[in-house]
Amino acid sequence: MTRPLRVFLCHSSNDKPTVRELYQKLRAEPWIQPWLDEEELYPGQNWNMEIEKAVEAADAIIVCLTKGSINKEGYVQRELRTVLDFADYKPEGTLYIIPVRLEECEPPRQLRVWQYADYFEGQRDRAFQRLLVSLKKRADALSLMTEESKKEPKKEFPAKPFTKLLDPSSLSPKAIRDSQDVKKPALKSILKILAVLLILAGGIWVLQGVNILPGSFMTGDPQWAVNGAITIVIGAALFWFSNHK
Repeated sequence: MTRPLRVFLCHSSNDKPTVRELYQKLRAEPWIQPWLDEEELYPGQNWNMEIEKAVEAADAIIVCLTKGSINKEGYVQRELRTVLDFADYKPEGTLYIIPVRLEECEPPRQLRVWQYADYFEGQRDRAFQRLLVSLKKRADALSLMTEESKKEPKKEFPAKPFTKLLDPSSLSPKAIRDSQDVKKPALKSILKILAVLLILAGGIWVLQGVNILPGSFMTGDPQWAVNGAITIVIGAALFWFSNHK
């Protein structure tokens, strides 16, 4: 799915300034769709119904805690009970409720089973990054595409061949000499074979030219004897060269 992660902010109205700051940070993340009452409720709407719908539709609930919100009677407690009721329908182990302490306080008994984050003054940046990690895990569990997962993965090329191709040491004089040394035995073998063939061919031509080996148009032709002798000399010279290269 390509929709954003829906996050509901449960809080007390007395904590609105800090919660509003948290909301703005979450809203700046393109893969998160936070829900805050003062931003999402419009004149004439049934706020009780709209909040319940928002909690039901949320993928994650951030419960903002302070001493005042914990001890305050009224709607915040009712909202918390609604959140806990929906949590009961989630599979065990689901990352759904995330308690966030806005100040030093003791979380309510109902929320102590979940690890909380400390969004305190002076350490909010680190707390927010840790909060994003949890929300990212929730998005991954729901198979929601975040901005990071939409990016096309970089193509990786084999490192060794590419490095070898551009390795300056392969162009050094020593490397060139080593490469030539590897090729020398093969070149010598080819020269020797060629030399032997020339000597054999020259010998046949000499024998036929002096009329010792019949059966060819060269038989009895002195010119072929001369050609054969020259060929033998060339072959012998090539054989000597291959041994002393």
